[in-house]
Amino acid sequence: TPLHNAAKARKKAAVEFLIENGAFLPPDINDMRFNPPLHYCPGLEWAYEMKRLRDESQSSGDGSSTSDS
Repeated sequence: TPLHNAAKARKKAAVEFLIENGAFLPPDINDMRFNPPLHYCPGLEWAYEMKRLRDESQSSGDGSSTSDS
């Protein structure tokens, strides 16, 4: 995939562009060597964590997150 290629080549700008434009992959997708994108670029964990948090906040709806302080 393009994300695999950018991560393998350690092209940070390309990785960021792809991620910002929706290039996230399911955790079980692999390249032809059965390696996920994070295999080539361990620094991608932050991006997957940001996506997870964004997805959680979108699925929680508007105003459903309150703080008890």
